[in-house]
Amino acid sequence: MPIAYVNGIDLYYESQGKGRPIVLIAGFGMDHRVWQYTADVLSRQYRVIFLDNRGVGQSSCPDHAYTVKMMAEDTIGLIATLGLSSADFVGASFGGCVVQEIAARHPEIARSATILCSPVKASPRLLQFARLRIEMLQADIPSAIVGRFFAVTGLSNDYMTRPGSVEQLVSASPAPVSEIGLKQQLHAMSSFDSRSWVGEIRCPTLLISADEDMLVELADVSFMASMIKRHRLHVFEKTGHNPWFEQPDDFHALLLDFLSSPIN
Repeated sequence: MPIAYVNGIDLYYESQGKGRPIVLIAGFGMDHRVWQYTADVLSRQYRVIFLDNRGVGQSSCPDHAYTVKMMAEDTIGLIATLGLSSADFVGASFGGCVVQEIAARHPEIARSATILCSPVKASPRLLQFARLRIEMLQADIPSAIVGRFFAVTGLSNDYMTRPGSVEQLVSASPAPVSEIGLKQQLHAMSSFDSRSWVGEIRCPTLLISADEDMLVELADVSFMASMIKRHRLHVFEKTGHNPWFEQPDDFHALLLDFLSSPIN
């Protein structure tokens, strides 16, 4: 089982393909499996590394306050353990906060950054979403109902009308996570605020938003676009918080084009 001991914890990861390394970082409470289809696509051309953040999956779940800086250092430690000096980083939602931290604070490591439906500071709605997820775990709500909650908050109206769409998201939802892990990741998310320093990102950056994202507003991504000089901005239409799930073909085409572009 691929486990790396980094930053004082065990970090579970998987690696597929060969070539230039790309690191995929999942969002709040999600484990590496949320990236499996994306890893399958990207690994045809690249080496793809995707991991369980601290607090979820098969990684350690220490019971103390997490920070985004701490989680970024976990990822950087993994890269070093694998003998890599740099990588392209892709982060979704809360995972995009980790990518912001890596790209701004460790420019020597970040070849590029893809920041997907990610806040510069978590909104009250996003924080309430995270708290409700913890409360559902405490109340032992059945996973099928939790999956429907994800669908209502994360999917677009158009996708919700497709037969089997909700069931598809339920089946793709991660295995049960610990209350400790969710609480400590929530602490990291609630204490994160990149507004004063996100403009320090100098690497080529792909910023992605979606017009029906209920959890992270376009204003957050637009703010990053106003601060980051070397950026490309794409807004998915009729799409919710998870473009890689709703629009996988378009998302992968966009990401592959960015990764292969001359600026990158």
